[in-house]
Amino acid sequence: MIQSIIDIFGGGTDPKKMVHGWQKKLRAEARSVDRQVSDIRREELKVVMSIRACAERGDARSAVLLVKEVIASRKATSQLYENKAQMNSVSLMLSEQLAIIKTAGTLKKSSHVLKAMSKLVSYKDMRETMTVMSKEMMKSGLIEEMMSDVFEDASGVGGLEAETSVEMEKVMVELVGEHILPQVAVKPIKSKISIGDGETAMAAIDETKPLRTALLN
Repeated sequence: MIQSIIDIFGGGTDPKKMVHGWQKKLRAEARSVDRQVSDIRREELKVVMSIRACAERGDARSAVLLVKEVIASRKATSQLYENKAQMNSVSLMLSEQLAIIKTAGTLKKSSHVLKAMSKLVSYKDMRETMTVMSKEMMKSGLIEEMMSDVFEDASGVGGLEAETSVEMEKVMVELVGEHILPQVAVKPIKSKISIGDGETAMAAIDETKPLRTALLN
């Protein structure tokens, strides 16, 4: 009877069970990240094979587009690993909370957990799970209350920057080699160029120029 009354008023929540529950969710998300990375790399391998085939037959237009896909997939993989590292960091801090619970019997408010969870909430791929977890942590007293805009606006976080000509050339050299790259002829490719006052014009790349030139336009 007494235990039922305690549970009604919220005093029956075991902080140790809460921590273990959060760590379990973090491990599940980490496994999900690993699966996503495996899928991305599997697809990237297929694209790499296609790029090498394009280089052999001199199809610069297709090669350039495929190089962009490789760059995008690598950036996505890097972001996923960053997410996983952040989750591992939170899990370690939760383990420290378990030690505190043994001596104090309750959770200790942590600004470090708050900072880490604020980042995780901003990642769109795991926003829903991390939002629920963050609210549970706030209710338990582990972290301070987050500003509402942290949950409402994830724009600009986790996005991928546009690839640059330098990194495109670097990836192309990595995939097809210096000995192949300069020898691959480029078919006419139209691209926009700036004309002083901001106007643009269409210019065709000479089909006799090497693939490297196409990458810089």
